[in-house]
Amino acid sequence: MSGKLTKDQLEVIRQRSEKATEGPWRIGKQSPNGLNNIGTIGGLLTAQTKNEDDANFIANAHQDIPKLLDHITFLNEVISSCRCAECGHELGEGWATNSGVPFCNCCAGLNSL
Repeated sequence: MSGKLTKDQLEVIRQRSEKATEGPWRIGKQSPNGLNNIGTIGGLLTAQTKNEDDANFIANAHQDIPKLLDHITFLNEVISSCRCAECGHELGEGWATNSGVPFCNCCAGLNSL
């Protein structure tokens, strides 16, 4: 996986998330014969919902969550590569830019002369 999601991919995931209800959602065990038997050994674990948007959200969670985690990793790598053009310190609060070039608080004052 590339680690970066496109805007369209993020929007599809966002829409699925926004359409899903807040719940409550139920998980129960279902025996192979289709009967709900909470104590059945070897039964299927099922999520129960009557809402199609909730079902769509659940069905796509296995693919959406790893993509989102990879995207977060990618963004964290981008953030950690942002450094002051003058001293090389990592990105922090209160940074300034001069003609699109980032500077830390200390160096931003020096470069405004």
